[in-house]
Amino acid sequence: MAKECLHKDCSYSRFGGGYCKMHQYMREDKQPEQLKRTPIKKVSTKRSKENAQYLKKRMKFLIGKICPITGRPATEVHHKAGREHSRLNDESEWLAVTREGHQQIHLNPQWAREKGYLK
Repeated sequence: MAKECLHKDCSYSRFGGGYCKMHQYMREDKQPEQLKRTPIKKVSTKRSKENAQYLKKRMKFLIGKICPITGRPATEVHHKAGREHSRLNDESEWLAVTREGHQQIHLNPQWAREKGYLK
């Protein structure tokens, strides 16, 4: 006769390691190791390099620029054609603006397109 499972109150025959098929996977002495979880990057390696390059270019670009909308010294860069990876560092599509000017561009897109601030 086959030997019985080592689990308390189980009369099934042993499968492996002294336990039946059902209790083999419930063994406390042989739990699977916890997987090491690594967080997903918020920014890809390529984009982080582009962002670092952008920050350097941005600081140089803003020096001495005046916002065409408010007439005050510019503090931000507006990307006329968007900030996709190929356009992020394209200075020909940049416009130096103040925060108020930038908000006005995005709150009034039709007006901004007429003036050439948006593409």
